[in-house]
Amino acid sequence: MNWWNLIYMGSIYQEKQNPTILFDGLAQFLAETKYNKSALSVDFYGSQYPLLWLSKEIEKWNLCDIVKQHEAIPHWEAIKIEKEASWLWVMGWEDPKENGVTPYKLFEYLGSGRPILLTGGYKNAEVVKILKETYAGMWCPNAEAVKSFLYDTI
Repeated sequence: MNWWNLIYMGSIYQEKQNPTILFDGLAQFLAETKYNKSALSVDFYGSQYPLLWLSKEIEKWNLCDIVKQHEAIPHWEAIKIEKEASWLWVMGWEDPKENGVTPYKLFEYLGSGRPILLTGGYKNAEVVKILKETYAGMWCPNAEAVKSFLYDTI
């Protein structure tokens, strides 16, 4: 069994991004597989952590031993962590008017050489197109797709 981690760097916009897509898929995967939780981690890094609403979601999905929020770190350290991650996480925008929004973090993630997981968002979103064109990662629009992704990558 290998250690597997997923990293999210930066801000989360509660009204526009939905981390529960990942949490739901991860919780389903763990319930079905009885995978060793100590071999998994999901880490959030950003200037505004810890976020109370995010902490409540993590508790709701019973993922407190896997999902952690960390304080802001220097950019050089973020780059180092990104390069060591199993996967880097981008949350798609949940507002159809925001399909053209491409977060800066996507380009930084591409530069890390690590695979990228995109959750949520819309099929015709710019981020989905970029991932498909670059073969840099996987798009999981819903929890079922996240669960399948985890079966394939862990």
